[in-house]
Amino acid sequence: MKASNKRMIEYVRHKASSDMEFALRTLFQIYSYQTDVEKDTDGLISDVRNGVGFSLFDRELLTSFAQQVKRGRHLTWRQMDVLQRRMKKYARQIVALSPMDKILCDMRADGWLDVAGEVVS
Repeated sequence: MKASNKRMIEYVRHKASSDMEFALRTLFQIYSYQTDVEKDTDGLISDVRNGVGFSLFDRELLTSFAQQVKRGRHLTWRQMDVLQRRMKKYARQIVALSPMDKILCDMRADGWLDVAGEVVS
């Protein structure tokens, strides 16, 4: 069976919750889709409903994490734990925004797919 969209979302959820570097990359991927107004107001205001970016619940916190890292500061272990738990819910957006080849390549490298692109049970 080939990797379905559902399987790719499952993979991204797992990866975001178990790999700190991946969670940071996905944070910045979603952050890059925040509007300038959302970034400049610490995410408290949204001027557009474009279906991409952080939820109203996560916006302030995750925007602050992204800005903290952009300023060269590291996230604490507790912040990383929160980040990993929160980024799981953005798996669908990550899959939609990422090149499919990249996700499939990562899935192969992590043993989720065999070399033929078939799902490993």
